[in-house]
Amino acid sequence: MSRDINTDWQLVQSVWPEWELVEQIDEGQFGIVYKARKHGFAGDSWSAIKVVSIERGSDDREFSVEQTDSYLAGIAQNYAREIQVMESVKSYSNIVNIEDYGMD
Repeated sequence: MSRDINTDWQLVQSVWPEWELVEQIDEGQFGIVYKARKHGFAGDSWSAIKVVSIERGSDDREFSVEQTDSYLAGIAQNYAREIQVMESVKSYSNIVNIEDYGMD
């Protein structure tokens, strides 16, 4: 991925302004996972935030606006289904919980 923590920090701030990206934890095909901190009255809270992005391909110019919208809507629906599955297994042990999500 060609993004850096500063670019993703700005994106995270637009969705969750109370969270601060501290460092990159891991990187995969669809996103980068960061260690994040939120300062609070009772002390710091720690979490992981995964920033998922859809990289532009070299053939993007060949799609109409309608085709691009349809393609991106399909990707958003896939992520929505993944979030629903994660919500349904939230109470299981040894499974990472999803606490919040947002799209920008």
